[in-house]
Amino acid sequence: MKLAIIIAVLAFTLSYAQATDINIKLVRLEEKVEGLNKRFDDINRRIDDTNKQIYILRDDMKILREDMNRRFEDISTLIYIVLGGIITLIGVICSLIVFIIWDRKTLMKPVIDEVNTIKQDLQDKVNFMWNHFGLDRKQKIATA
Repeated sequence: MKLAIIIAVLAFTLSYAQATDINIKLVRLEEKVEGLNKRFDDINRRIDDTNKQIYILRDDMKILREDMNRRFEDISTLIYIVLGGIITLIGVICSLIVFIIWDRKTLMKPVIDEVNTIKQDLQDKVNFMWNHFGLDRKQKIATA
């Protein structure tokens, strides 16, 4: 009986020692799991911070893109204005050339009429002279 008590006490002591050892291992395991949870939380925070920075960069890129679009619109408006000015200048120059040609024709008309009048008067005088001196028109006048 004493042997049975000793075996029971030893078995109880061994099972208590094993339970204590298992409990210590479980506590260590829980500490490691808590450490891993903290690491995951830190990683999640870093990922969230990175996502926030990405959203900020996207907003900045959107602002820059809108600014570039506005500048391109300003440049295209300036190009339209310059092209319009050039086309207007070309139109004015062409109109001026046409006006100068038309004005020369109208300016030359009185001169041409005057020349034609003088020519006709001269022709009439020559004919009068031919008729007055009784010369035939087919006859050549000797000169020199």
